[in-house]
Amino acid sequence: MANSLQTNQTTSQNTTENYMLFSYWIIIVIFLGLVGNISALVIFSKVPLKTRSTSIHYKAISCSSLLSTIGYTLSYINSTNNSTQDDVMAYFCRLAVFLEVSGYVTYAIILTVLQCYSLLKTFHFVKQISVFASPKAAKLRIAAQCCIWTIGFALGFGLAWGVEDSVTSENRKSCELKWASGGVTWYRVMLTVAWMHVPGVISFIAIIATQRVRNWVLANNAVNSPTSFAAQVQNNALNKTLAGYFFISVILYHTIALIAATTQPSFLNSTPILVIKLLSQNHVVYGPFIFVFKSRSYRGHVGRILTCGSGEVSPSPASATGNNSSSMPAGRSTGSTTSRSGHRRTAVVPANPAGRPS
Repeated sequence: MANSLQTNQTTSQNTTENYMLFSYWIIIVIFLGLVGNISALVIFSKVPLKTRSTSIHYKAISCSSLLSTIGYTLSYINSTNNSTQDDVMAYFCRLAVFLEVSGYVTYAIILTVLQCYSLLKTFHFVKQISVFASPKAAKLRIAAQCCIWTIGFALGFGLAWGVEDSVTSENRKSCELKWASGGVTWYRVMLTVAWMHVPGVISFIAIIATQRVRNWVLANNAVNSPTSFAAQVQNNALNKTLAGYFFISVILYHTIALIAATTQPSFLNSTPILVIKLLSQNHVVYGPFIFVFKSRSYRGHVGRILTCGSGEVSPSPASATGNNSSSMPAGRSTGSTTSRSGHRRTAVVPANPAGRPS
C-alpha cells in the first residue's frame, strides 16, 4: 500500500515537472511566433514590395499565422489562470479557439492558392495567355483574400460556438479538448482531414503538372543564356519551396495533430502527449521564420517568377541588352530589384499585352 502511494506521488511529481517544462517551451514558442510574424509583416510591408502582385498574399499569411499565435497564446494563458469564474474561462476558451482555428484555415488556404497561382503563372508564360495582365487582377486578388478570410472566420466562429458551456476550473487545462460531444476534438479531426487532403492533393497535382510543363519547356527550348525562358523555368525554386512546405510541414503537422486529437484527455499531461502537442504547434514558428530568414530569396522569387515572369527578367541591364540570342521577348522595362551581389535586375514585360489598354 505504501509502495503504491509512493509510486503515485512520484508519477504525479514527474507529470508536474513535465508540464512545467512543457510550459516553458510553449512560452518560448509563443514569443518566437509573435516576433517572427510581426517581423515578417514588417519585411513584406517595405516600399519595394508594395508593387508585387503576391505581396498581399504573403502579408495575409503572416497575419493569419499571427492571429493563430494570438489564439494559442490566449489558450495558454487561460490554462494557467487561477480564476474560478467559469463563465470568464469559457469566454476566453471560445475566443482562443476562434482565433486559432480561423488562423489555421486561412493560413492553409492562402498557401494552397499560392501554389495554384505559381502553377497558373507557369502555364501563362508557356501558352502566352495574358490573363494576368488584366486591369482587374488587383481587384480579383483582393476579392480572393476577402473570400478566404470569410471562410476562415466562419469556420472558426462555428467551431468556437460549439465549445462546451460547462468549462470549470478543474478541466480548464484541457478546455480546447472538451466538447459537448465528448472528449475528442472533432474540429481538429475535421480540419485535419480537410487541410491534410485538400491542400495536399492540390499541391501534389500542381507539382506533377508543373514538372510536366518544365520538362516540356526544357525539351522544346534551349538553355542558351541565363536570361532565357528555359533557364528561368529550370531554376524556378518557388514551387519546390512550396512543395516542401506542404509535404514536410502541413502533412506532418496535421498527422501529429490528428494523433493528439484522438487521444483521451486523461493522458494530456503525460510526456508523450506533451511532446506531441508541442510538435503540433510547429506552425507558430515555422511559418513566420521561413519568410523572415528567407525573405531576400523569396523577394527574388516573387519578383522574377510570379510578378515579372520566368523568361522576362534579366540579372543585370548589361546582360539584358547584350544577349540578343536569348529567347526573352522584346518589351519595356517596368522596374528593377537589387540582387545579393549588388547588381540591378530589370523586369521587362511585353509592350502591349492582351487585355491591357495601350
